[in-house]
Amino acid sequence: MYRGQSKLQSDQQRLMAQTKAVLYLPYENTVNTGVEYRYDYLNAPERTANGCASDWTTALYVQDEFNLLHWFNVTAGARLVGNANFGVRLTPKVSTMFSAGDFRFRLGWSQGFKTPAVKELYYRYLHVMGSSTFFNIGNTELNPQTNNYYSANIEYRGNRFSASISGYINQLDNMIALVNVPVNEIPAGITTAYLGDGSSNVQARMYKNMEDARTNGVDVNLSYKLLKELTLTAAYSYLDTEAHLYNESTDKMRTVTIDGTAHHKWSASALYGHTFSPLYRLGVNLSTRGCSKRYYENNGDGKAFQIWRLNTTHDLGKKDKAMSYRVEAGVDNILNYVDRTMHPYHLGTTSAGRTFYASLSIRFNQGKRLKTNTLTTKTKTNDEED
Repeated sequence: MYRGQSKLQSDQQRLMAQTKAVLYLPYENTVNTGVEYRYDYLNAPERTANGCASDWTTALYVQDEFNLLHWFNVTAGARLVGNANFGVRLTPKVSTMFSAGDFRFRLGWSQGFKTPAVKELYYRYLHVMGSSTFFNIGNTELNPQTNNYYSANIEYRGNRFSASISGYINQLDNMIALVNVPVNEIPAGITTAYLGDGSSNVQARMYKNMEDARTNGVDVNLSYKLLKELTLTAAYSYLDTEAHLYNESTDKMRTVTIDGTAHHKWSASALYGHTFSPLYRLGVNLSTRGCSKRYYENNGDGKAFQIWRLNTTHDLGKKDKAMSYRVEAGVDNILNYVDRTMHPYHLGTTSAGRTFYASLSIRFNQGKRLKTNTLTTKTKTNDEED
């Protein structure tokens, strides 16, 4: 190519349409139903075998929520999905809630069905990250990803204290993941898409179906109203994952890291609010969030981090007037933590350091909000994968 010339690498477009309805039926039945349609088009002359690729998916869903007894709620539904490449699949779901005083007990089960995205099927490109070079390859032999999701929850709601603990197991079949593969797995005829014949320092990566995978986790949420105007909150999540892929060269199963996963995440906040007059209300939120080490298959793991944030809101004017104002100001990353891990290795957080911010919002309190069905289009042009 000569100076001033350009070449299209990737142009991805998505058309989405949906219509939905909520029906309130006798005997305390609430029915949600709707239809969805999505069309994906990828134009990538240099990065797909045929220069372009497309896919469409349509879905019909219905869900009914009803009370068998005043203390026993059931939600049941199903989703019928049709895809251009992978046919039709029905996925059911059911959940129950049992109420006893200040306690709530929930159980749930659902099935999932995810078809490979257009890029996961057809896209291929050279991805350079510092001194590391990857050749990512789509795979037309992919199967849809399915899963069974089981969950349980106990919740307590008191006058000043509330707490909930949730546990879940997600068992996945044919989970789709981008994993390292030997260079000889690059399909014949496409090695000219990058410099070299595969014998250099290029790491080949291909979208593959895992033989099996699972994610197990626990989520805990706590809230305590210490004073009339001061509330303390805390949350913690634990995640454990495992995935296996058959290695054809060794005829053995190998454990695969699910990129970006971390075992521990946490957050906490102290929220204070006080109305000084009908014309002024102050809100203060001091919060923190953190994450343990994130695991990746290539280029190292992301470091653990914890970040603090102070946010204040200042509401001006009476809420029942035609106009009111809100000033928001604060500081993010108070302790100025910056992850200075060298490129191309993974960062724990992308925060640029301590940041001060302020904004002004004007609210118009008159008029009626309209709700409409949506028809949207999305056009995206990227040089590289998301």
